[in-house]
Amino acid sequence: MKKNLFVLMAVLVLASMILSACGGASTPAAEAPAAEKPMKIAFFVSDMSNVFHQMQATEAQKYAKEKYGAEVFIFDGKSDGAVMTQNVDQVVAQGMDAATLHIWDAEAAKPGVQAALDKGIIMTSFFSPLADTGIPTARSDEAGVSFAMGVEMAKQWKEAHPDKPIVMVQLGWPNHTEVKSGRTDPFVKGVLSVDPDATDLGCQDASKGPDAAKQIITDLMTTHPEVNLIYSEASNLTIGTMAALEQAGRGKMDNGKPLTEIVASVDFDEVEMKSVYDPNSSLKLSMGLPPVETARGRIDLIMDVKAGKVKPTSQPAEEFFYKAYTISFWTMPGADAAKWLNDQFGTNVSAPEAPAVVEAPAAREIVMPGDRFFGEGVTVTSDGTFYAGSMEEGTIVKAAPGSDEAEPFIAAGENGLVSVLGLYADEASNTLWACSSDAGNSKLKGTAPVGVKAFDLKTGAVKGSYDFPGGGFCNDLTVDAEGNVYATDSWTPRILRLTAGSKALEEWINDPQFGAEQWSLNGLDFDQANGVIYVLNQRLGKLFRVVVEADGSAGAVTLIETSQELRRPDGLKLIGPNTLVTVEGGAGAVAVITLDGDKGEVRRIEAGLDGVATFAYYDGSAWVVENQGDHFWDPTNAGPDATKPFRIVEVLLD
Repeated sequence: MKKNLFVLMAVLVLASMILSACGGASTPAAEAPAAEKPMKIAFFVSDMSNVFHQMQATEAQKYAKEKYGAEVFIFDGKSDGAVMTQNVDQVVAQGMDAATLHIWDAEAAKPGVQAALDKGIIMTSFFSPLADTGIPTARSDEAGVSFAMGVEMAKQWKEAHPDKPIVMVQLGWPNHTEVKSGRTDPFVKGVLSVDPDATDLGCQDASKGPDAAKQIITDLMTTHPEVNLIYSEASNLTIGTMAALEQAGRGKMDNGKPLTEIVASVDFDEVEMKSVYDPNSSLKLSMGLPPVETARGRIDLIMDVKAGKVKPTSQPAEEFFYKAYTISFWTMPGADAAKWLNDQFGTNVSAPEAPAVVEAPAAREIVMPGDRFFGEGVTVTSDGTFYAGSMEEGTIVKAAPGSDEAEPFIAAGENGLVSVLGLYADEASNTLWACSSDAGNSKLKGTAPVGVKAFDLKTGAVKGSYDFPGGGFCNDLTVDAEGNVYATDSWTPRILRLTAGSKALEEWINDPQFGAEQWSLNGLDFDQANGVIYVLNQRLGKLFRVVVEADGSAGAVTLIETSQELRRPDGLKLIGPNTLVTVEGGAGAVAVITLDGDKGEVRRIEAGLDGVATFAYYDGSAWVVENQGDHFWDPTNAGPDATKPFRIVEVLLD
């Protein structure tokens, strides 16, 4: 009996334990959902020993973590194409969710890229499209900076040595598609835009590094000692370039004035800073590639693919360009260059010491002919030839380099000129572009429609005439790197464009933000490095930025907030990175505008002139048209007669 009772109790205990383990009738606790794993991104760099790539890698890890909660893993290519290709295979092997690649041998890497895409991994490329995979590509705007450096070097050389023809050479990778399109070709184009007769020795193969660059320059000193513009297309090549020049007794300047040659580089860093801002070294410019902005752009591109904003693949591959900077002894103050380095590379560089103060030369002037010239438009070529137009006479005059008097160049009414306003000397196409308008108060009023006129820059021969569609008032002109002409309409809030090679003006943008009232839009200029056009509203004293999209169409319009009111600004020129100049008819002054994002710091220089119109920028100065315009626009109150002479007056900007 006791035995049976014991067995029964044991069975009951066991049953209780089983029910308890199974939860019985009680409700089981809900399991917590698994936390989403952070996205794993492979970030390729070609060589981690390079300080640019070191900073890129550091910023990519920090930025991806803070903004997207993603983890970034650095893949070092060790300057070896084979290693880079092997790293592509690790994207799948290591379970990456995305990768931004930097590859030297695209064809070899292609199978690994395709395998990753088949696994649903987001793949993007940096610097160059990856064969025909079609993956999106992040690139720096190297072409814009290369072009700008070519222009500046050519101008500086011609100003210092007008009697010595330009002979240029490039050192780099002549067979590399992206280096050719981003560095070599636009540099040459920039030089030729200033001097179409310049000699190009071509791109020499320095792909084996600084020793190869040194030997190339050493050989050139014998075979082509006349070479004077050198584009060293990477900072390591510049080391060899400068060593060879110095060994040959060259590489010199005299307080910023070229003596033997001018050298430009790429990958501006702390080492190059010392030479670029040494007034006696011939290394005077370098392309600044910003690691912080570049790293962020590469990460953002991956996230845009993830969000569906960018297609994973397309044919051809989509390319997204990020800003690069022109670092120049002549146009970027040393303090700004030091700040740029410190911001981008985490350095602690101090601004170079300012050079000793030199007494400024006396301001120069050019006298216009006639009693009623009433000048408005003015432009200048790289050799110092000035052109000016008359609102009253409908003529264009010309002043030879160094001359203090202008002579007749294009006769009254030629090619339908009525009142001549904006002028633009396009040396690349040997064309003098002119705005011809009619406010009903000039000698030739009513004789021809409003439009843009084209003349041969050297002979004055007629090259073309393009009417404003629907009429209007053509005020100012600019030309982009492709030869497209842009003109403001002061009577309508629009900018017109004459596409290179076309036969008619078209409305590029019409936006009420520009000001719907008559006499609104005035000066404009094109910023090649940033792919934008800046334009002024004269009536309201406003400055706008218009994006030029990749297909050439007008993009977003942004109002720039200026630190001071612009007083009837007339004419606009980009004179350096993020630096604009305009003249103020309401203040008789010149305004220098330093841009920082959507803001502009205004520094005003009093000119003390009798009525100012627009200006030309030459030799570091604004050459302002003193037009005494009140006698032209309001003769009833001001009187019809001006006080001779009409002048173009140099205003020093420093």
